[in-house]
Amino acid sequence: PGSAHDSRIWRSITICQLLRESNANVVLLRDQGYGIEKYLMTPYRQPRTPPEFSYNRLFKTERVIIERCFR
Repeated sequence: PGSAHDSRIWRSITICQLLRESNANVVLLRDQGYGIEKYLMTPYRQPRTPPEFSYNRLFKTERVIIERCFR
């Protein structure tokens, strides 16, 4: 336990494979430690434009709400 990165575990579970193979209209919010996938949204590492800053601000707001559900 604790010896594998979350992204490695994610790639090995069934739901990841199902999302890769499907055309489902699903989006998951993830941190920057995950690779780019059509169903994973991550924040911009270095936002440069006003829309990128706005996206990161909204992303952070949504992630806080989600993380509070697990405490």
